[in-house]
Amino acid sequence: MRRSLSRFCAVILVLVTWRADLCAETTPAPISDLESAALSIEAEWQVSQQLEALLLSFVQVFDEQLSLEAAGKKELSRRYTEQELRDLVVRRLQERFYDRISDLDLNIHPDRLVAFGNLRMESRKYRVEIQLGLDAVNDRPYTEIHQVRIESYTLSQQNRELLQARVNGQIQRLRLSLKMKEISLKEGWAFITATLTG
Repeated sequence: MRRSLSRFCAVILVLVTWRADLCAETTPAPISDLESAALSIEAEWQVSQQLEALLLSFVQVFDEQLSLEAAGKKELSRRYTEQELRDLVVRRLQERFYDRISDLDLNIHPDRLVAFGNLRMESRKYRVEIQLGLDAVNDRPYTEIHQVRIESYTLSQQNRELLQARVNGQIQRLRLSLKMKEISLKEGWAFITATLTG
């Protein structure tokens, strides 16, 4: 009797251990881990729309602030440091989108701007970084988006190129005060030449 009971207990112990191992292998990863690897199509689309609006507003604020400096001059031609562009553009973007973005900042490197911050969307906050070139083409700013990172996820080339096309298409339709003649990005500063459209 004792031997049968011992065998029964041993079988139960093996089954419990096997069940625990099976659960450990099949338990899904936490949502936060999955979201760090990839975004849903819907979330990626929503973030792209928010970034499109932010980039267009960046161009508008950039144009508004520089046109104030160009007032009364034939041509605006000067060097802007990172801190000057933060004060002129980034701070105003932060004020304009206070309910959507936080901790927005900007670095300037050769051939690209790197902007990063937190983007709030519904009940979720995303850490976003965008790297883009900025040039003057046909008297207007032209963006070349090199990379978009949302948390640890990198936007695909196809969606990045689609975002770039939408942004540049919208820029062509904006009513801007300046004709951009040159935008040159260096380490820590940008050189800009522009004239008033009027």
